[in-house]
Amino acid sequence: MIQKPISFFHTLSLQLSKVSNLTDILAHSLSLTRISHMGAKAKSHHHYNGGNGGGCGGSESSSSNSPSPPPSPRRNSSSLVSHHRRKLRSRPMSVVAGFLVLRRFLRLLVVLPMLYVSGLVMCVGVGPFCSLVGHTPHPGSVYRSHEMFQLLWPHIQADNSTPIELSSVWRYRRKLKELKPCPHSTAGPQSDKAAPSGYLIVEVNGGLNQQRSAICNAVALAGVLNAILVIPRFEFNSVWRDQSTFSDIYDEEHFIATLEGYVRVVKELPEALLERYDHNISNIPNIRVEAWAPVRYYTGEVYPVLQSQGVVRIAPFANRLSMSVPPPIQHLRCLSNYEALQFSSSISNLAKKLVERMTEKSSRSGGKYVSIHLRFEEDMVAFSCCLYDGGEAEKVEMNLVRQRGWGNKFKSKGGVTLPGLNRINGKCPLTPLEVGMMLRGMGFDNTTSIYLASGKIYWAEKHLAPLLKIFPYLHTKESLATPDELAPFKGYSSRLAALDYTVCLFSEVFVTTQGGNFPHFLMGHRRFIHGGHSKTIVPDKRKLVVLLQDMDTSWTDFRLEMQTMLSESDRKGMIIPRVKKFSRKSSVYTYPLPECRCLQRHNNTQIVPSTLSSPIFVWSSPVCLRGNARPPIPSFLAVMYLNRIAIALRHCRRIQAFNHGKALHSQLIKLGIMADVFLSNNLISMYAETPRLVNDVQKLFDEMPQRNIVTWTTMVSAYTKCGRCGEGLRMYRDMVEWGLERPNGFMFSAVLKACGAVGEVGFGREVHERVCGEGLEFDTVLMNAVLDMYVKCGRLGEAKRVFDEMLERNWMSWNVMISGCCKAGLMEEAVGLLQRMKEPNAASWNSVIAGFVSNGSRRALEFVRLMHREGFLLDCYTFPCALKTCGSLASGEQIHCNVVKTGFESDSFALSALVDMYANFNELNAAVKLFDQYSRCSGSINLALWNSMLSGCVINKHNRAALDLVSKVHCSGARMDCYTYSGALKACINLLNSRLGRQVHGLVVTAGYELDYVVGSILTDLYARVGNIKDALGLFHRLPVKDTVAWSGLIIGCAKMGLS
Repeated sequence: MIQKPISFFHTLSLQLSKVSNLTDILAHSLSLTRISHMGAKAKSHHHYNGGNGGGCGGSESSSSNSPSPPPSPRRNSSSLVSHHRRKLRSRPMSVVAGFLVLRRFLRLLVVLPMLYVSGLVMCVGVGPFCSLVGHTPHPGSVYRSHEMFQLLWPHIQADNSTPIELSSVWRYRRKLKELKPCPHSTAGPQSDKAAPSGYLIVEVNGGLNQQRSAICNAVALAGVLNAILVIPRFEFNSVWRDQSTFSDIYDEEHFIATLEGYVRVVKELPEALLERYDHNISNIPNIRVEAWAPVRYYTGEVYPVLQSQGVVRIAPFANRLSMSVPPPIQHLRCLSNYEALQFSSSISNLAKKLVERMTEKSSRSGGKYVSIHLRFEEDMVAFSCCLYDGGEAEKVEMNLVRQRGWGNKFKSKGGVTLPGLNRINGKCPLTPLEVGMMLRGMGFDNTTSIYLASGKIYWAEKHLAPLLKIFPYLHTKESLATPDELAPFKGYSSRLAALDYTVCLFSEVFVTTQGGNFPHFLMGHRRFIHGGHSKTIVPDKRKLVVLLQDMDTSWTDFRLEMQTMLSESDRKGMIIPRVKKFSRKSSVYTYPLPECRCLQRHNNTQIVPSTLSSPIFVWSSPVCLRGNARPPIPSFLAVMYLNRIAIALRHCRRIQAFNHGKALHSQLIKLGIMADVFLSNNLISMYAETPRLVNDVQKLFDEMPQRNIVTWTTMVSAYTKCGRCGEGLRMYRDMVEWGLERPNGFMFSAVLKACGAVGEVGFGREVHERVCGEGLEFDTVLMNAVLDMYVKCGRLGEAKRVFDEMLERNWMSWNVMISGCCKAGLMEEAVGLLQRMKEPNAASWNSVIAGFVSNGSRRALEFVRLMHREGFLLDCYTFPCALKTCGSLASGEQIHCNVVKTGFESDSFALSALVDMYANFNELNAAVKLFDQYSRCSGSINLALWNSMLSGCVINKHNRAALDLVSKVHCSGARMDCYTYSGALKACINLLNSRLGRQVHGLVVTAGYELDYVVGSILTDLYARVGNIKDALGLFHRLPVKDTVAWSGLIIGCAKMGLS
């Protein structure tokens, strides 16, 4: 958890103000002692622990979620004193006041260290005191499942509820669409296919299913490059320690025969090529490809090398091809995974016997059984850094395993082991006991047959005993097969995994406990054979660990929660991702439908090969016209037409003529020229101009056959503009992780703006680091975006550091820092920055003035006068600030005269501020006069002006007039905001009118403002004051943020009703 770096003594002084007795003092001393020690060891510059860092995680794939180390404390413990000394220098103070302040902090400097030392001594040296100040563990952070089992076991045995039938576990059914032929299919293999461009060699690594993924990707890539695929080579992995070759695990002949007509596969390179490289495959130059490389990378970079050399080698080849590929290429993946890759005869024969024996042993349930993929091996427990019930011996043993397997990875500088946090976040492997309790709670009784797919369980005798107690009919491959049958597989982890894979594939229920390639591939395969349903239980481990730690949970409550979890797995198991064209976010191996649907046997439909004759695909053509009636347009004319169309689209965007833009879009679709990326980018830019069309933007993006960095940048900006910043950030991360485009300065600026809007400072830091890594720290505009992000996220210290390191600053840099200081209430620093500016502009002055206004200081008027004296024209931003701080009606009228003289009286900001000013001074007639004068001139509703008039009516108790204004706004069709609804509800409160309040509440719900913390609080206050405590409480509990208005209204309402 990232903590804000603060001085120890400042922290202690703040915390002591909340302490009421000696025990609390000791507890706070202890907690701050821990903060101090942790901070002293931590880095001052924080980053997220990656998979290669020192932190522990539940799995390698989840390493990006590992917690960052805590920050180091400030170097000077007396920073608070120095801060006040700076304040004494910057602002004149009397001698007496200075003396009092000095006495106060000298007293703190004497007393607080004594409390710190005494608390440290008592907590470290005296046992009884430690129990007094002991820290209560967070829910779910401590392993107590074994205690929970002992507590609930009598209730489990006495449970006589009706057990669940395996045949009725899955209640959701998906109605699949009509089976269609595979993409670009013909009646059979193409005989007139273009000559192959060369040979493709790939080297795959990892376990069984990582190898399977790489093989399928290799077949797809061979189709992209029109290459001949050499049977993939398996690298020896130090973790898996399996020396099996392709033919040891898969049926080579079947693989080659199935792919015939799609991709040509050979077992070895021709002799001529082998001689060129001295019969050593390693001598062939290796091409290093980044992860998830798109198709255009291979066609642009790898294909020319293949044509010139006749052979290319790519090693390693794990996850080296993007999931977003054209339909014919996706079809090759499906064909490889579900048709071409069949286990070798030795594996298939034994696996078939295991399935038959498991079916026989499940006769009590009609031959149906449950399979569990349990990841509780020694190396998995060690890698997760989680703690169980083994005590100190377990810690020592796990440290030795980590040191032996990963060296100093977990002891590197900055590495933090947080077992409790890992458990809370669901990263700890489930124990056999936890899996057993979960399944029993879901309704599976002790007659259920269980197949356990696992390696060697950590402390197997101890941990498997409770599972056998809950489910006595527990089987493994070792118990189903004879020693002689398993002898050829001993020492070959991938072959043993293939046996488990097959038995789990044909189970009625599959339970995954930890993630990884095995369950992901198996879930996809089960979806393929079960009509889209994975029939898999995926535990909510975050929820489960909390339940298993709560000793107050009854068996009935636990069982209800588990049944809900089963129902959720049932619902999610039938989800099919939405795939537009060949834009896919999820793995086709986990979610094979809809692309692999054509391979499913139905109504005697045959599998038909697709034609892939060239790596230069039709969809990459700049202009592609559909239909035979139109002759192709010459290229120079096409470019001219596209430029004119783009100009028309930009004009529609500028004048907000979206209906005309849509009409032009429809004509472009009819002409078939939507394949041009330049044209599509202009369309996206037009739709992105208004938030209500963001869904059209996404639809257009999904259908684009080609995209560039401009496309992605426009999408991120569109989502940010409509308030859906999280989706914009997700698109950026997808683009970067899949290697689709290399971000530039414009993309970084758009992402930083989104980070600032939602306060994603961690994400923003990552982008900042990448900006510096790309050498863009000299771009002043981009660094201004970095500054703005830190300021909006409330990290002024980091913003100052960036500001100080900037080689060149413009007026925007200064203004961002001034705004940040004003936002933080550091007005003296803001004024200092303004004075340091060589050429301050009106925006700089307005920022300082607005800062004084927001901090409730009357110095705003002083700086308005100074701004005027410096020769700056007061504008529509200056006048509202001045009007908010004017102390009298006379001052307000003087400012009104200046507004009229400068011609800003018709400006909506200045006009609204004038109406507010007159209403606040009880001059409602003057406010109404202004409002009537300008509202009649405007043909549409100026909502800011109407809200100001509404607020004035409420303040002056003209509640009926306020509600009339709301009615007029509603009847005009204008979109009301939270300020409009707040004013209407305040009028209802003043009138104590429950009926009108309910009518306004209905409008609030329709507009989606019910849970807005301002509107929701006023609604709660309304219901409480009219005596409707039930509705008030119901709404109060649903509010995400509860302010003083909601609390005070509820308390007053309860007091009126006599509810103590």
